[in-house]
Amino acid sequence: MNPQMSYPSFSMVIHWYDFEPSDIERPRKMLESVSKQIISVSKNISVKPEVFVVYIAEETKNHVKDFIDEHLASIKSLVDLKLIPAYGFNKYNLRYFALKNFAATHASHEVLIFVDNDVIPDKDWLIGYLGEMKNPETKMVAGNAYILRNTISEKAFSLFWIFPPKDEIDDDSEKRYYHGNNLCIRRTVLEKIPFPNMASYHGQGLAHADTLRNQGIKLCYQPKASVEHPTPIRFFEFFSKAMCWGHDLYMDKKLGNNVNVISDPNFNLNNRRSIRKFFSRIKFRHRNAGLNPITTIGSLGIITGFVGFIFLGYLLSSVYPSLIRNHLST
Repeated sequence: MNPQMSYPSFSMVIHWYDFEPSDIERPRKMLESVSKQIISVSKNISVKPEVFVVYIAEETKNHVKDFIDEHLASIKSLVDLKLIPAYGFNKYNLRYFALKNFAATHASHEVLIFVDNDVIPDKDWLIGYLGEMKNPETKMVAGNAYILRNTISEKAFSLFWIFPPKDEIDDDSEKRYYHGNNLCIRRTVLEKIPFPNMASYHGQGLAHADTLRNQGIKLCYQPKASVEHPTPIRFFEFFSKAMCWGHDLYMDKKLGNNVNVISDPNFNLNNRRSIRKFFSRIKFRHRNAGLNPITTIGSLGIITGFVGFIFLGYLLSSVYPSLIRNHLST
């Protein structure tokens, strides 16, 4: 093995969501991309990597083992592959990062890579992370998540969604926050400073990054480590995400936090500057979205509905804060 071409071994944690039979293509493509990239780097890794598939046992209706066995068959001899069912996690309430902390306790390698099964990694995603982690001074690397603009629905959501269109990927060397669906961190760092437990669905990435930064740990950014994220395709998913967003904004105000990841660069009812930026961003993105006058009107309707549900989530949380946490998830 050429030392200059060698990569550190790693423990990859795939956060597995149950999916509708009609959505099978996305997790299939995700596993296909991961398999190809592991095969590509395997000859340059001296110690066998680990791949963990962690899932909420009570919620997973599909035959996850059969699906994994079929679609990761090509790498079974190259990695230690394990399925990790998680029991006792609340069905709805704020368990996303808690599940990642739980999965990390099973890892033995220093480099941890977290990725969700509803994203599709780009072709240089894994090399992007491992290349950064060759430097022992690099403690944590954020990847990027973007959305496509192929369908009318994707074009509409591209105007305002949490994840930007692919053509807005930047190449900054450092980030202020990260998204938990695509992340690389050293195990010893996470053991010392685990993902935080917060009374919100979002914001842990910003709070955690701020804590690390205060202890002298920089959050690096690698644009090659990018994944394509889906936009909502069902009404309930659309409704749930907006209501949870409203819940977080209320909790952010109630607790006096300044760490909510959706306050900037996205839509925050508690911040006039953020609201102005939200609508300015819609105007800017519309130029490249490829929408005609009719689909523009439809897109504005989607935006209005989403913001309306954010308001509803905000108001309901002000009256009954636990209602949304006990019944909805993002």
